[in-house]
Amino acid sequence: MNIFSKYKGGGTSSYHPKMVLKILFYGYLNNTYSCRKIAKGVKENIYFMWLSGGLQADL
Repeated sequence: MNIFSKYKGGGTSSYHPKMVLKILFYGYLNNTYSCRKIAKGVKENIYFMWLSGGLQADL
């Protein structure tokens, strides 16, 4: 069973699972476990920005 086979897509605020996993793994590798700190990193950290492809989640 593949995680991507369960992804239906669509919706207005849907993010691709590969992008979310890349951001989470990078955050965890840098000892950032808080979702708010990871979301802040996507807005301020160039490495997170590159991994997300410029997409940002609203808090």
